[in-house]
Amino acid sequence: MSKEDAECREILEGADLCLCCLEPVRPGASRCVKCGAPLDFFAATLPFLRVLAEGFVYHRAVQTPRSWWSVAGIWLIFGETAVGGLLSLWWWVPMVLEFRNLELLIRGIPFVALTVVGVSGIAISTANYVAYRRCLRGNAS
Repeated sequence: MSKEDAECREILEGADLCLCCLEPVRPGASRCVKCGAPLDFFAATLPFLRVLAEGFVYHRAVQTPRSWWSVAGIWLIFGETAVGGLLSLWWWVPMVLEFRNLELLIRGIPFVALTVVGVSGIAISTANYVAYRRCLRGNAS
């Protein structure tokens, strides 16, 4: 074991790590200083805070994807939402046009919302990943 490995081991031995970026965090901190992920014990156990923690992971994956694996995962997650919304719209639009019923029109709002959420999640994640890769190429030259 090298001297650097021994020093790193000493530093990290008692330190808590952020589950999102694996950086050492101060004991008792509620958020990671580097990535902002929630660190509280309650974020892992209480349902509401757990939802916020999971939401943070999705938000980070969409806003700052660093690998194509993240983008592929977003395509899988949001892709099924988008396809489900589009299939529902494919069924719903002809019914609304045929029956011209306000109640049918109102019932279709969730289908539209599903489609918008799915397509926008895919579009934002992919655009951010492409911009990130261009930035890396620009800095490398």
